[in-house]
Amino acid sequence: MIKNKTDYIFYRESDRIISGRNKKTFFDGIKLFFIPDSISDFMTLLRTVEYYENCSKNILDKIKSKYFKHKFRKKSLQLGFSIPPNVFGPGLFIPHYGTIVINSKATVGANCVLHTSTCITAKDYIEMGNNVYISTGAIIAGNLKINDNVTIGANSLLNKSFNETDVLLAGSPATIIKKRKAWYLEDGVQYENRVNEIMELKKKLYSH
Repeated sequence: MIKNKTDYIFYRESDRIISGRNKKTFFDGIKLFFIPDSISDFMTLLRTVEYYENCSKNILDKIKSKYFKHKFRKKSLQLGFSIPPNVFGPGLFIPHYGTIVINSKATVGANCVLHTSTCITAKDYIEMGNNVYISTGAIIAGNLKINDNVTIGANSLLNKSFNETDVLLAGSPATIIKKRKAWYLEDGVQYENRVNEIMELKKKLYSH
């Protein structure tokens, strides 16, 4: 959860790095004016809403919080995303447009990949670890806990807890299909490099 300005910077940069987006230059700003990157805009607004919601200290901050919440709701409706603040850790990667519905009682760790047509819902809680990969059409429902480095297969129904790490879960209801390393180790060296870059950024920002 974002608790201060350093966290805000880390979360925003982690989201940018994991998605493979470069830092914006002046010319990028001109290009994006004509061809917006709506998912990038959504991610920026999500983290900004989280920052002001968690860290507002005065009346001006509260006014800014209301303003950014309004923009965030509009962008959410445009994209079909129903993702509440303070659910996902740093390094959230949403590759595509499409319907996503997340319950506010869920908590998900760092470096999560979240595909379209997915739903995470719970009566009381859902806790998911770091480096979770949620494939298209997956439904995660009920009070449950999932460990680190878990991949959830497409169109799966996950409705119970799993303590294992480094596994592929799939089916309806989901079961362990096989051992599988964290998604960023399986899906190409460029993703491993991105996660390593995030780890170096974390050391740099929090070393003081």
